[in-house]
Parts: sequence; C-alpha cells; structure tokens
Amino acid sequence: MKKIAPKHYAQALSRISGEPDLGAVLDNFLNLVRKNGQLSGLGEVLSEYERLALEKKEGIAADLSVAVSENKLKISELAKQIKIPGIEKFKITARDDKDLLAGFKLRVKDILIDASVKKKITDLKKILT
Repeated sequence: MKKIAPKHYAQALSRISGEPDLGAVLDNFLNLVRKNGQLSGLGEVLSEYERLALEKKEGIAADLSVAVSENKLKISELAKQIKIPGIEKFKITARDDKDLLAGFKLRVKDILIDASVKKKITDLKKILT
C-alpha cells in the first residue's frame, strides 16, 4: 500500500473540520491513520494542518518585488486582484529589487508571475536570435 503524505492527511482534516458530527469523522480519520500504520507521523500531520488553517485565515505569504519604491502600494493593490487557482487569498510582502528595470515579480508558493521589463527584454532577445 502506498504511504499517504502528512500533507494529504492535513488537507483531509482541513476539509472535514466544519462537519456537524466532527467527533465521528475524527474517529474514522484516526482509524484510517492507524490502519495505514502511520500514527507515528501524526505530529507532522497536525503541524501541517495548523499551517493550512493559518493560511486559510491570514492568506498565503506572497513576495512582491518592485522596480520603483513609489509603485509598491499601487502594485500591491493590483496584485491582490490576481486570481491564482486553488489560492483564495494571499498576504503580500513588498520589497525593492534594484535588478528590475521596471514592472514587478510576484511569487506565491511555487508560482512566479514575472511582469518585469527585464523579462520582456530577455524574451525578445530569445525571439530575435
């Protein structure tokens, strides 16, 4: 039998946490973990569950790099309107990036949105050579 990752157990817990008969659901959940011989990993499952709950409450951390400091607030407001599948909301931390000519980069988990002029120039060079 394939071992189930703590992350997947935590996601399951997160989905069922609003169930009306939570006690019975948790009993079934613990029986499944026990049946799969993974009780020793329950601490890791709970840590992952807490991380998921915090992300759901506060939003996923996002890193915003901007070329010009004055644009930070404006770009942060625009970035909040970006829709990323599977991510309801994110908390943006903005910083200056002296390597950017203009534009911005937004990283949310393993997703990078690169709207920088530097990236556009690099893409054009690839097309023209």
